[in-house]
Amino acid sequence: MKTLITLLIFLVAPAVFAQSPQENHSTLSTKAIEAYTLKAESKVTELYSYLELLTDPKGNKEMKQQAADAATKLFIANATGDNIFEPKTAGVPVKSVLESAEEQVKKHSFKVQNFTSVVIMETPLKKEWQVSYQLLMNGMTFNINQSFYIVSESKQFGKTTKTVWNTYLGAIKFR
Repeated sequence: MKTLITLLIFLVAPAVFAQSPQENHSTLSTKAIEAYTLKAESKVTELYSYLELLTDPKGNKEMKQQAADAATKLFIANATGDNIFEPKTAGVPVKSVLESAEEQVKKHSFKVQNFTSVVIMETPLKKEWQVSYQLLMNGMTFNINQSFYIVSESKQFGKTTKTVWNTYLGAIKFR
């Protein structure tokens, strides 16, 4: 009887004490928030590095295609943006912004400064932040608000599936 009770405890205890993925992902620690703030700034800076490559008229088509593909991967699906190269266009697909960058006849230089972030929405599986920054482009200053997402996704590692946090940029808006 004692063996049966011990066996039941070992079989039932893991199911009773297991946490659902939502409980594991409901909040981020202070250190995680600091790390994701740096990640957001890094992704924004990376985006403008790709835009510099895309605006370089000396760049070849293959290099520009690789830069456009890499820039696209920074964004969450269906992201839109105000087109910095065509100021009267707003809320266009990111692909259109990248295509406009490729059509530029002179290379642009970009610098991101005064970066801040604010949590907009949090669910157990997705967090949305608004990152704000000043963008210096060829001596002009633009104030930008941009969405930044932290999304819980399942990833395959060999035969094991793990839940991981992935980060993406979202909508770009002039303030």
